[in-house]
Amino acid sequence: MPRIPLKDCKPGQVLGRPVVNGNRMVLLPEGTELSSKLIERLADAGVEGVVVSDGRPADAEVVERLAALDARFLGHEDNPLMMAVKAVVVRVITGEAR
Repeated sequence: MPRIPLKDCKPGQVLGRPVVNGNRMVLLPEGTELSSKLIERLADAGVEGVVVSDGRPADAEVVERLAALDARFLGHEDNPLMMAVKAVVVRVITGEAR
C-alpha cells in the first residue's frame, strides 16, 4: 500500500494503516475514510503522510511480500545465517515481530 504525502490526500481515500503520533497514540484507525475535515485535522496534528489502501485486501499484500522474499532467498536454503535473517523478515511481514 502506498504512503503518500498528506498534501496529496483526497477525500474518499481510505487509510490502509492506522495514523499514529510520535507517542504511538492512534489518531485514526486503519479503514477510516478521509474527509476534508480529517485531512485538515491531520495537518494540524503535524502528520506529514499516510498510508492509503490500494484496494487490495491486506492478506494479498502479505502473500505478495512473502513470495518476493522467497525469491530473494532462493539458493540460500543451506545457509543457516541467511535462513535466520529470512525468518526474522517473515516475522516482520506477518506482524509477528511486534
